[in-house]
Amino acid sequence: MKCLWVIGLLTVAVLAGGEVLINSFSNSIILGGNLAHSTSKHSKRLIEIKSFKSLEINIPLELYIRESSVVKVELEAQSDLLDKINVHLEGDELLVDANENLIATQPIVLKMEIPHLRELKLKSVATVFVDKYCEKSLYLEVDGVVELHWSGGSIDDLFLKADGSYTLRFLDLLIKKAEVIAEGSGEIVLENVKSLNVNLSDTVTMRYGGHPKIIKKELDDLAELIKI
Repeated sequence: MKCLWVIGLLTVAVLAGGEVLINSFSNSIILGGNLAHSTSKHSKRLIEIKSFKSLEINIPLELYIRESSVVKVELEAQSDLLDKINVHLEGDELLVDANENLIATQPIVLKMEIPHLRELKLKSVATVFVDKYCEKSLYLEVDGVVELHWSGGSIDDLFLKADGSYTLRFLDLLIKKAEVIAEGSGEIVLENVKSLNVNLSDTVTMRYGGHPKIIKKELDDLAELIKI
């Protein structure tokens, strides 16, 4: 092994021969040696799902969400991994996980168009893009190494619970009411919020815009709440 980095809750090791091992919690993804010479093909699989209210991500991936009147879910991964990734329903919750460590040379990508989503749980290494999505009520749970970009739309009632190492940006998104409980090492940006209830600790920095009524504010350790 050449060297080892520990970044928050994410462990990255560079092995002899140029391989990279990323391990986060009980989920891991191994990126093999020379990416430029990979011969594994990228394949797609359409997931046949009628509806779901909750989404939980338990493997490292890129997630893209758009609002639509019908449900469409598509998984992209290299061919030898596609059948090892489980996308399945448990009641009203759609779970994305795997029964074994995944050896990948290309990103795993999950794209979805959905009419409603009441819960989003990100429990691994994830990069998430949400485009012009509107919802009355959303429970968002982050517990991992997560980068989220939410652009456009509106949420009437947002409950955000975050831990780990994360950057969560809600830009051009109208939030009528937000309750945020955040710890770990994170940055949160709410660009336009009307009502705010926050409990921040550790090294969390939260920036907010608009002229919200701040119902409750609790800051512990090195946490910061900043008006933008």
